[in-house]
Amino acid sequence: MCYNGIKLSARAQKVRYLKMKKFNIYLDMDGTIANLYNVPNWLEKLKNEDTTPYEQAESLVDMELLSELLKSPLVSANILSWTSKGGSIKYNRKVRYSKLRWLQSHGLDMHIIDKYIIVPYGTNKAEAIGTRLNSSFYLFDDELNNRLNWMNAGGTAYGAEKIIEKIRFLLDLYK
Repeated sequence: MCYNGIKLSARAQKVRYLKMKKFNIYLDMDGTIANLYNVPNWLEKLKNEDTTPYEQAESLVDMELLSELLKSPLVSANILSWTSKGGSIKYNRKVRYSKLRWLQSHGLDMHIIDKYIIVPYGTNKAEAIGTRLNSSFYLFDDELNNRLNWMNAGGTAYGAEKIIEKIRFLLDLYK
């Protein structure tokens, strides 16, 4: 195989092929991979600018298996989440830090995740990533409006159900 007149080795051909077939996964946190809404008094705590619900949330998926799937060279794995609704600037900085700590403690650290995008509550997630979407941009989010905005911008979106199975399917599809 030649690329711009240069003969590529078999390994280089495979690397180039994989780069062309890479797909982008964007994972929401609250209600998608982190069970924030099951933390006792979570809403009252957030209104009082307490970050502990973000730290205490249990995972909604098998995080060990999820991190293994996201390590695939076919995947660009990203976190795309909101800060707290109505939170002050200072509080939302703490929210971002709490979410990053939660991700790290659950195995989704910088060796697996390419980008951590934690934006103010209500931000259109399709616009927040700063690039034009196409069908290889997959959002997993429990919020219907986020999924609709994502699809209207050209991406593919799924709810929070069966994330592991859907990512496995995508890996098989892109192999």
